[in-house]
Amino acid sequence: MRTLLGTACIGLRGWASQKVWDALYPALGLANSLRRNDALVATLFGLWANTFTRGRVAESLCWFRQTLDAAEAYGDPVLQILGHYTAVVNYFYLGDLVNARQHAGHLLARYAEERHGHLMSVIHQDPKTVGLAYAAHLTWLSGYAHASICGSRKCRKQLAHVAERKRAVRLARKRRFDRRVCPSGRRVFPS
Repeated sequence: MRTLLGTACIGLRGWASQKVWDALYPALGLANSLRRNDALVATLFGLWANTFTRGRVAESLCWFRQTLDAAEAYGDPVLQILGHYTAVVNYFYLGDLVNARQHAGHLLARYAEERHGHLMSVIHQDPKTVGLAYAAHLTWLSGYAHASICGSRKCRKQLAHVAERKRAVRLARKRRFDRRVCPSGRRVFPS
């Protein structure tokens, strides 16, 4: 329930709101005590994003570490992918390009869309696309411009695929809403 409240606060007030922290921090203890990995994914990501978007980048490192610790404790590959995703972003903005590149490699090696595609609904981005984009930036910043261009081509192809998937989901939602009618027989969501 607290995770849903946190999601609502994010939608209404944004990632950096104190209300997000107030809703999600108690959810962490509940999710751990109940061993609810599905709730842990949204909770840990929300706490990381809340800390990160407030500009406390160095402090948000503890949340990526906690995510990887939970992944190891529960044997959950989704938490592992999430931990590497947050590590890439953290280390990139801290200027630690070597660690960021290493975590991008781990993220890309572990992510499989058919098994982990649902993560996109929690973090609102495709982890593989983010990994490829950061890997291209990191390669360029490391002095390998040509290799970076090849990496960004892969990223563009992935972005096209993700855009198609988002369009399909949006269309499916619209069709589902179009079929809903109120008790009087009129459409609730007119076309």
